[in-house]
Amino acid sequence: MNPGRMNRRITLLKMVEGLDDYGAPIKTEESFKTIWAEVLIGKGREYFAAKKNNAELSGIIKTRKRHGADSTMKVLYNGKHFEIIAVFEEEIHIKEVV
Repeated sequence: MNPGRMNRRITLLKMVEGLDDYGAPIKTEESFKTIWAEVLIGKGREYFAAKKNNAELSGIIKTRKRHGADSTMKVLYNGKHFEIIAVFEEEIHIKEVV
């Protein structure tokens, strides 16, 4: 791990359950933690599913160990939301479906 490469700010978002104005259950995203990270956006692909073209972008985020992320969270980086595929000690594997 090279701390000099962790020059990007990412925000971990967690899903929070609550109630709307009418008492119906809703899920919203809430900021959990903003951390420094190295963001490595990798390959992208296009595929045809559900009668439309889709694009998917994947990558790896390298962080320090105690970030608290899990696979139920999302990552906000550079104005885009990424799903967390897997979490390891110092890596978070992500994908964005466009």
